[in-house]
Amino acid sequence: MIINDKQVRTELGIVTGDLEPGEATSPAKIVDLLLRPDDVIHVEDSHLQAEIVARAFRGAVYLYTLRLESGQKVLCLVQSHHQHEIGEMLGIRLEADHLPVFRRHTSPAT
Repeated sequence: MIINDKQVRTELGIVTGDLEPGEATSPAKIVDLLLRPDDVIHVEDSHLQAEIVARAFRGAVYLYTLRLESGQKVLCLVQSHHQHEIGEMLGIRLEADHLPVFRRHTSPAT
């Protein structure tokens, strides 16, 4: 949800950055936020935890697919010397400068 022109409330907390202008940026609007894998930072002792459900070796980094408590998935790049296993909980934090948000589209009731 949009809080103001610099903040979005997410499942992972409040993210502060520059909202990209558009029709979806009015306060209290429910939106989808695009998080890039490099926006999700691995932090060993973080209180935010997500379950590793997949990983792919990319040379200097692993690309982890993480499942949040809600079931939503995010991607995270982690230096390859920090090797973690599928099923393990990974401490994370968000560090996003640009916050691309999109109008949330809902399916018609059936």
